[in-house]
Amino acid sequence: MKKLVPFFLLFFQLQTFGQDYAIRHFTVADGMPSGTVINIFQDSRGFLWLSTLAGLSRFDGKHFVNYSLEEGLPFSFTDDLCENSGGELFISHNLGISRFNGTAFTDLKLNKEGKFYTIRDLLCQDDGSVLAIERNRLISIVGDSLIFHPNPEKYQFYCALKQANGNILIGGSGGIYLWKDNKLTLFIEEAGERVQSMEIGPDSCLWYGLLHNKLKRFPLNIKGARAANVDLPDLGSGFIAAFLASDSNYVYVGTQHGFLVYENGRYVKHVKNFMKVPSDMVNGLKTDNEGNIWVASLFGLWRFSPAFAYVYPSDSVIAKNIYAIRVAGKDSVLFTDGFFSYSAGIHGLKEIFQNKPAQGSELYDILTTPEGYTYFASNLSGLTIRDPKGSYTNMTFGTGPFYRCTVLFHHRGKVYMGSHQGYYIWRKTEPEAVLSTTLTGQNVLSIWVDDDYILLGTNSSLYQQKKDGSLHNYTSFFDSMPIVIEDISRDKDRFLVSTKGKGLYIFNTKDGMLVKDTVLTRKNGLPSNYLTSAITDNSGQIWVSTLQGLSKVVRYEGNAIYVRTYSRNQGIPDAFWEHCRFRKDSTTGTLWIGNSEGLLRIHPEVESQHLRLPIIHLESVHLNHTAIIHPKQDSLYEIPFKYNDLQFHLTAVLLSGAEDIEYWYKVQGAKDDWILAPANGVIDLNNMAPGSYRLVISSFDRANKTYSEEKEFNFRISRPFWMSGWFYFLLLLLFIAKVYAYFRFRVNQAFKKQNAAITLNRQISESKYLAFQARMNPHFIFNSLNAIQYFITQNDKKSSLTYLSKFARLLRQVLDLTKAIKVPLHEEIDMLKSYLEMESMRFDGHFNYEITLEDTLATSPVEIPGMLLQPFVENAIVHGLLHLKSGEGLLRIHMKKEGEFILCTISDNGVGRKKSAAINAQRKPNHKSHGMEIASNRLQLLVENSRIEDLIQVSDPPEGTGTIVQIKLPIL
Repeated sequence: MKKLVPFFLLFFQLQTFGQDYAIRHFTVADGMPSGTVINIFQDSRGFLWLSTLAGLSRFDGKHFVNYSLEEGLPFSFTDDLCENSGGELFISHNLGISRFNGTAFTDLKLNKEGKFYTIRDLLCQDDGSVLAIERNRLISIVGDSLIFHPNPEKYQFYCALKQANGNILIGGSGGIYLWKDNKLTLFIEEAGERVQSMEIGPDSCLWYGLLHNKLKRFPLNIKGARAANVDLPDLGSGFIAAFLASDSNYVYVGTQHGFLVYENGRYVKHVKNFMKVPSDMVNGLKTDNEGNIWVASLFGLWRFSPAFAYVYPSDSVIAKNIYAIRVAGKDSVLFTDGFFSYSAGIHGLKEIFQNKPAQGSELYDILTTPEGYTYFASNLSGLTIRDPKGSYTNMTFGTGPFYRCTVLFHHRGKVYMGSHQGYYIWRKTEPEAVLSTTLTGQNVLSIWVDDDYILLGTNSSLYQQKKDGSLHNYTSFFDSMPIVIEDISRDKDRFLVSTKGKGLYIFNTKDGMLVKDTVLTRKNGLPSNYLTSAITDNSGQIWVSTLQGLSKVVRYEGNAIYVRTYSRNQGIPDAFWEHCRFRKDSTTGTLWIGNSEGLLRIHPEVESQHLRLPIIHLESVHLNHTAIIHPKQDSLYEIPFKYNDLQFHLTAVLLSGAEDIEYWYKVQGAKDDWILAPANGVIDLNNMAPGSYRLVISSFDRANKTYSEEKEFNFRISRPFWMSGWFYFLLLLLFIAKVYAYFRFRVNQAFKKQNAAITLNRQISESKYLAFQARMNPHFIFNSLNAIQYFITQNDKKSSLTYLSKFARLLRQVLDLTKAIKVPLHEEIDMLKSYLEMESMRFDGHFNYEITLEDTLATSPVEIPGMLLQPFVENAIVHGLLHLKSGEGLLRIHMKKEGEFILCTISDNGVGRKKSAAINAQRKPNHKSHGMEIASNRLQLLVENSRIEDLIQVSDPPEGTGTIVQIKLPIL
């Protein structure tokens, strides 16, 4: 290898520095309003704004949103832009300046005395006003007012720049001026010159371009320093330094067809030859906060993104496709396109080994050794060796398997060559065959050899050669199915095995054998299960090439596996990835691989440095598809319930490439789970219930596996009146009133039914009562007629007439009393007196009687049931007093009031109940009296809720003779 070094050094000195940008060209086909871009501006939210011939355009990395006459822009030919602290944009055009608040344009006509002014630059000042730079004057815009500042010196102005301290520098004729307190003072004198562009570089110097292709650099932090010329390369004709831009590392100087790159004041390179049309020309230059460089041109917009991979174009490669690579030294490799060989480094590539004899078939691999030998493995014609002197030897000994040499591997001075049915070890002058019947019909496509392991990958399985020379087949790891092992690499105790169709197998080691760890497939994020190679970089991350391109496993922790796949946004071309394997430069960590578009040099450490997070924005909120809210941070929005169908419009900014952006959201207050939003970024929340909510949004870049910072939108759906507390209270009152009304209705209905039932029962009771009473009347009349009959048979006319008169009177009283249920107490007593008089007369004065009333009853109008006491009085006479001797009987009736009743006590001094019963049994054994039974039934009908035993009590007096009957008569 040492003998190759002078050759490579000579070659690299003749080449130019490689380009380190991923370039993307945007045109009207991508959505731009016009192919001619005048100016570029990035606002505080990260959006890129373009001034074009056909209006204004906003770019988020994927979509262009265009504003022209239809959207309210007064004039379509726009020029410069700036943004104030409130987020409003100011746009200059031929009719003046327009202000854009995100929803509408406000026209500020710059006309004075009928003259229109053309603005060359716009700057937003710290006080919120805007300074417009016109060729012959400065104009301040404060709100809607215009202030025209005088220019007595008649300077001509061309550009302006705002410093970090708020000072404003204005470039014009004669030099650079400081604008402060509405006054101009000379800052840098350039007599006879015109300053047309300014930029503050990372070196704290003010860079400015002059009219006649001059570039100067002025140290701002060195007192008394002077501006110095900056060396410019010989670019021939064409303007230089009309446009300047910078980032944290470089200053970029616009040229007619590209831009120059300076680092610490030193020229680095000229980026050119990217424009596709010869007449294309640079119109503007801008760097964004993601590290991209933007070039405005006559035929589109160009984005230069920092690239971690440099592509050596395949134009210099005859057969176009790359088959095999070998690291030849620091930042240098050898590679083959299958037929020819090349060398490449950081300065370019060149064909080498042009005198090598043709081998008759494709070269599958190439290998160099420290001793200066180069080995070329072909598919069908065996092995060709180049010695340190440049002589070639074609090893086509014999016929058979060795004609197929598919892969080469070098370890400890030995070269291992994969072939048919096994492999060969090249020992200086001849090969040693290591063949096995186990591999019959199989080709060894990949080999790994170190002090611990010899692994063979074939078109059928993965094998390990043991120390005794036998082969262990790991077919069980692949479900005992045939599998093509395309590549094998090792990182410490971990092996990466690339397969065709089954993904990437990762193995650990234990006791000298392989142990399967995991398998990465499309399910884990790989773009394809057909792999060509895999390798681990110096940071331990796995790089994978598949038929679908280049990927990296950015996270591999158990089930948390994230795969990043690269595209042209990261400088990786769309190509065929079918043959080439990764190679790593152990001195720098650089990775090399090839495809149909050429050779790639990958710097893994640079890839991680240029990752950018997307920025999520909530553009607008549509309420019931009518009203629109343009949200502001840290605000709580009260939304009426009638607008409870909400539609949120999201957008994400990733100027490096937003094609793979996903939108995620969650609604705290409804459901806290993250939900994937539709690809168009529109979220619909329908029929939202009253309450407080927080919409949390985020964006996810699928390509880079990065999330944006979360943003929130706080809102409250107000309760409608019919869901408010007072309305619920009113409903409760109405419900209670309705229940009460219904209850009252039911009670009234029940009461009416009860009254009807009571009335019916009363009528029935009265009918029964009257019926019982009607039964008593014949009984009474029968007894009275017996008495009259007695007097007539005795031929006592006087007594008969007297008795008949009393009977008539009593009968009239009885008839009067039986007309109604209740009668006055005094009438009942009169009737009893008439009855007792008749009975006394009938029994010839056999007994005496007395009726007494409590004083309160004697004067009060009390009504009681009629004809109830007569049966009890009759019973006392007939069964008690008549058994005594004449004149000895005494009947007492006493009445007093007890609550709602009149207690009537009927007592006699007769023979008593027992003796009377015995006498009656002898005289009338079959006689049954119904009077007291009828009276009891009548009384029970009147007082249904009381027992008859409580209403009528019969007892014997303590002396042992006579009977006492107590009757409770209800007061009606």
